[in-house]
Amino acid sequence: MAPYRAAVIGLGWTGILYDLGECSGKWHVDVIDRPTPEFDVYRKLHHHNHSGNEGLPSSHAEALHDRPDFTLVAGVDRDRKRLRIFSERYGIDELNKDAETMLRREKPDIVVMTTNTKYPGGPDLSGGEMRR
Repeated sequence: MAPYRAAVIGLGWTGILYDLGECSGKWHVDVIDRPTPEFDVYRKLHHHNHSGNEGLPSSHAEALHDRPDFTLVAGVDRDRKRLRIFSERYGIDELNKDAETMLRREKPDIVVMTTNTKYPGGPDLSGGEMRR
């Protein structure tokens, strides 16, 4: 069976940065323009043959990339720097700032969405009313 085609929408901490970046400083989760850390796009992770949790991927992109039953085919983010990190790390040229375009073009079997739930003019997903 051919590998499942996978895409990641949202290349922040959960999407890719936990495995490549250093978390320095704190910021509130509601802040949309969170910083992109210093990172090592060539960092080696050892996913197999370990005695504990060390070396396990912490991001969705790294976990999907590591498994032979998935082929990571696309990444989506508004931040050009994060798109460049994704492309350089995984050798993927299908980069988008728009999820709808990527979904139509790539038709992935699996999509991981790791986006910030709050944005200007968008729904307040904390249980409050929608802002208009």
